[in-house]
Amino acid sequence: MKNIPGITITDAMIVSSTLTEPGPGETEWVSGAAYTKGQERIRASIHRKFTRLVDGSGTTAPELDTANWEDTGATNKYAMFDVKSNQQSVGTGTQTIVLELGKRFNSVGITGLQATRVKLEVKVGSTVYWQPEVKTSLRHTRNWTDYLLGSLRYLEALVRFDAPPITGATLTITLTGTTVKIGRLFVDTYVEMGKAELDADGDVIDLSTAKRDLYGNVKLVKRPVVPRPSLSLVADSNLVDKLRDLRKDTAGRVTLWCGLDDQIASDWFNLFLIPGKWNRFRIKPLTKKKARVSLELEEI
Repeated sequence: MKNIPGITITDAMIVSSTLTEPGPGETEWVSGAAYTKGQERIRASIHRKFTRLVDGSGTTAPELDTANWEDTGATNKYAMFDVKSNQQSVGTGTQTIVLELGKRFNSVGITGLQATRVKLEVKVGSTVYWQPEVKTSLRHTRNWTDYLLGSLRYLEALVRFDAPPITGATLTITLTGTTVKIGRLFVDTYVEMGKAELDADGDVIDLSTAKRDLYGNVKLVKRPVVPRPSLSLVADSNLVDKLRDLRKDTAGRVTLWCGLDDQIASDWFNLFLIPGKWNRFRIKPLTKKKARVSLELEEI
């Protein structure tokens, strides 16, 4: 199992992006203009969207006027960099994002993915050092009916841990498809955590509610389910201090937890790929040379 902590991506790191701001359907807030309840406007200077809470107008910027405006997430261009949200950056046709992160990295993780192909490229100047291209369509067939009539599905996420950690490198991400989407992007140096055991549990939290009146009639309100897997790892004892640092550094943070490393074609890959936080991170001596790590994660 590996963890990608994720470098916080700033404006200065974005060399270029074919995703525009404002994007389709986005409109910049105008000081003094009148807005009705429910209207959404963006502030491109801080890359955030805001929804009007009541009818009215004003000259105070939405981020400073919480009585009248609610922050409802990052703009479309920047949604992929907001790892605390499960919103997606969406584009029509091929999209290319070029980043200069200012530090070395060896891992790239993408969740909330929709594309037919994803190409990653690491280069310094004009020299290309790494250029994998992943075809994201999958077709799982168990019989002739599935083969003849089954529909294609696409990778929901992909992870690579083999990027060359070169100083001063530029990372280019190219997504191909009619409509392409990225939920969250994690780029960093991965942390090795040990080997996940077979007793992993892919649990979820159901946020739906069921309310009954005095006569037993039920009002069911359907809400999303939140993945909350539990994993048991066996790690070499020389990883214990690194795991203690990881536990401290990731407390209260959204990072990418990869139970099956980069086995993106596995039936179990998405079940144990969690962009989220840890709720339990217990390290226990198993033998003189081994430790057991009990991990409970929650997707954010």
